[in-house]
Amino acid sequence: MASAGSAVAEHCFKAAKVALYTIIPALMLVSIGLGVLYVRLRHGPISFDVLVPPMERGINAELLNNSVKIKGAELRLGTDGALEFRLRNVSVLEKDGDAVATAPLAAINISTAALWSGRIVPARIELIDPIIKLLYNDETGLALSATAELPAEEDALETAEKRPELPPRHPAVRPRMPAWQQAHRLNK
Repeated sequence: MASAGSAVAEHCFKAAKVALYTIIPALMLVSIGLGVLYVRLRHGPISFDVLVPPMERGINAELLNNSVKIKGAELRLGTDGALEFRLRNVSVLEKDGDAVATAPLAAINISTAALWSGRIVPARIELIDPIIKLLYNDETGLALSATAELPAEEDALETAEKRPELPPRHPAVRPRMPAWQQAHRLNK
């Protein structure tokens, strides 16, 4: 009976040893990786432009009369600290290539069902600050149209260049140091 108990104890010891040397280091690496990802996201969004072509194909496969053009994708932290996946410079185009709607950003939810089948397709797209072209005609009523004029990227750049510049700072004026740097400087 003592040999059976010692065999069980030896088996438990081996299982604990395996857990200690394999599972715990793997969990530590995953937690360190998540911590590094969180710190990186606190400094700004991470570009995921490699996901743009499969997303465009997935969205365009669902649309009948329009197509979508996406310039970029990024992962960022939201205001509540949750992860957000955003698309940059999204344009909805007609068959002939005229823009019907544009948006500088779009928030998306990835379809989990499509992920299980190996595709990256958004389940929901929410345009942020969209510019939509509408046309009203007495005969046809209200319709989406490509005849309205949207500001081009070049026009937006020219407008930004025309903003008045701030006067140069005087060389004797130093920016104020944060309190933690002042305290560190005093301790030296």
